[in-house]
Amino acid sequence: MKDMLTNNKGLTLVELLGVIVILGIISAIAIPSISNIVVNTRIKSEKNNAVLLINAADLYFIEHFEPNGYINSVGIPTLIKDGYLEDESLVNDTFWIALPQIHPGSAVKQS
Repeated sequence: MKDMLTNNKGLTLVELLGVIVILGIISAIAIPSISNIVVNTRIKSEKNNAVLLINAADLYFIEHFEPNGYINSVGIPTLIKDGYLEDESLVNDTFWIALPQIHPGSAVKQS
């Protein structure tokens, strides 16, 4: 009996197949979870970029307020040129942010 235990030098085929099945099950569970994490991270990143762009445009509209209301939109290149954004890699330069229009008779006043 003692000689049989000391001569056992490898894994049997059943043990090896068991390990492969367990690894397959773990990877079948883990891969979709990891891909969902990556997708959710990209979505959150784009949402944060949108908030950043809106905040930069708000600052631009506050500092460039025209009483006659001629400034109604601003583009990414203008925000970068005037120093409100540092990097154009957020979105392409065809993205524009429009100033919300205040309609006559509304409760909000422009100061």
